[in-house]
Amino acid sequence: MGLLSNLRRYFIGGFDASMLVETTSVTDVEALPGVQRAVEGMASMLASVTLCVYDSQDQEVQPAALSLLTGRATEMVNGWDLRRWMITQAISQGNSYVYIARTYSGEAAELIPLDRGRIVIDWAADPFRYLLDGKPVSSADVIHVKSGYSRWAFLGESPLDKCRTQLQLIADLDAWAATMSATGTTRRLAFRFPTPISEQAKQSILLAWKAKHSRANGSGEPLIIDGGGTIEGVSGSDDLTALTNARTAAIGEISRALNIPLSFLAATESGTQISLDAQRALVDQTLRPWARRIESELMAKLLPGYRVEHDLQELLRGTMKDTGKMLGQLVQSGVLTPNDARWVLGFEPINKPMADELMQRLDTAGGQAEMNGDREDEESESPDAPN
Repeated sequence: MGLLSNLRRYFIGGFDASMLVETTSVTDVEALPGVQRAVEGMASMLASVTLCVYDSQDQEVQPAALSLLTGRATEMVNGWDLRRWMITQAISQGNSYVYIARTYSGEAAELIPLDRGRIVIDWAADPFRYLLDGKPVSSADVIHVKSGYSRWAFLGESPLDKCRTQLQLIADLDAWAATMSATGTTRRLAFRFPTPISEQAKQSILLAWKAKHSRANGSGEPLIIDGGGTIEGVSGSDDLTALTNARTAAIGEISRALNIPLSFLAATESGTQISLDAQRALVDQTLRPWARRIESELMAKLLPGYRVEHDLQELLRGTMKDTGKMLGQLVQSGVLTPNDARWVLGFEPINKPMADELMQRLDTAGGQAEMNGDREDEESESPDAPN
């Protein structure tokens, strides 16, 4: 039996790594396309950026444990999937747990994702401790990422749970739209006759209506009513418009629940290109706090003694057009030199004196003074200048 198997048997009571992850049931709220798209987008973007590690001399290094986050976390889970899973689990469940399986010498050998049903906090112990399948484990061996929505320091709370009432309204709207599509009508109907009809006739009419019209595309079938009968709508006069408006408002509810900028969600919902401003808002408002939560756990338990950072600048470069426009404005404003801008784009510097100098705008006092000074120098060097 291998070393890792012995570790698992000692700490987890013989369970295999694949048994530690359970699939939780998906609620109506979590199944909403807007929620799924938002959560998956957040998790995938943060998991895709480079994870940088620095030593005490502020030099970037590549410790062995970093490969568990960039290569293979376990035999069945790669590092990218693990990082993405930690965020999706923390959002949907409030907490995500990863067990650090170590060698006898204490080196991290595997990172095993744990379902929250496998691990609990023993509140009766002093101090509190983690229990994995009922057995105590060191807190140094459990990476615990909490959602930012929490009333307690020890546990996170899922934003989907805290906003479930509002999000459930969106799920109800989707169910309503599905019903309208299945019945082929957007309104409740009433059959009216000038004279009373028998109960048998009523039942016959209802059964005939359900058989012919209460299905997809049934509203296109012709209506045949005898005896002077008419059909009238008894529900709202514009249900489709109300549904469209409600679904538009639903984007705002998802934005508030998950703390995602509305401009970013609206662009993903409409399928339009995401602007650099919307991307920057997502990084600053949403992704940066999540990055800090993960980084603090990694520095405390997996990579002690190192500084860990997500290179979020990778997400702010946008398209070449957006980046070029932004850098051009910074160069024209005197914030960056031309070679600084070339370095951001990954280009080699150019060997020209002006390429390493900040530009002065002519509409500023400094720019006017520099222009006047250059003009005086030119006049003093002119052969026509008075002695």
